[in-house]
Amino acid sequence: MAIGAESARERRTVLVVDDDISVRTTTVRALTLFGYTTLQAVDGLEGLEVFHANRIDIGCVLVDLTMPRLDGPATVKEMQRVAPDTRVILMTGYAEDDARTRFDGLSISAFLEKPFDLLKLRAAVEDALSD
Repeated sequence: MAIGAESARERRTVLVVDDDISVRTTTVRALTLFGYTTLQAVDGLEGLEVFHANRIDIGCVLVDLTMPRLDGPATVKEMQRVAPDTRVILMTGYAEDDARTRFDGLSISAFLEKPFDLLKLRAAVEDALSD
């Protein structure tokens, strides 16, 4: 395998992009306890900055649907334009069908409806990284 060509499974860094501080903090803490390295961003614009700076290390991205400055679909669209194999887990309080409609044409590895159980979070991340 070429240098820097690790699979998502080997990259255990998870980027969490959510404007809700309690959701972001709880998610980051749980992922850290599960053994993942985490990065975080408060909205889509900051998420893109963190993504561009750390793309080689990121195995998957957890992203909220609605955020200020840049929403989830626009954030994911740019991430997948730069790196089409970016694994994305969508987090939202909206029903899955409604939320997925907003991501039409974008690749979503998993869906977590807020509030979500931490075991479901762990399973979603493991599944996304094993794709």
